[in-house]
Amino acid sequence: MESTNTMERSYGTTTSDILILIVIAYMLFHALVIFLINIISGGWWNHSIMRYIYTAFGIIAAAGPLVLGFAIRNRTLKIIGIIIGALYAIYAVLTSITQLIAFIKHF
Repeated sequence: MESTNTMERSYGTTTSDILILIVIAYMLFHALVIFLINIISGGWWNHSIMRYIYTAFGIIAAAGPLVLGFAIRNRTLKIIGIIIGALYAIYAVLTSITQLIAFIKHF
């Protein structure tokens, strides 16, 4: 019986660790891409295609806190984390879309 609990805990820990690692790796990837775009293009906001790329990155990054909420092991805290992550994701997506609409209306 004890070995089954150990296997379940080990599997849950591995899944949580992988989710957290994916979010951190994406955050690093996102920061590096924006940094490289700034170096290569002299500022990402100067080029209209970069605004679309940056908006897409922002929408994808909005899922980060939600994924971290799923990685929490305690059930009560997981529900709270998912709710907070979902609220942040909604805010981030709406902000990105609002900025993109403002850009499109400007041109």
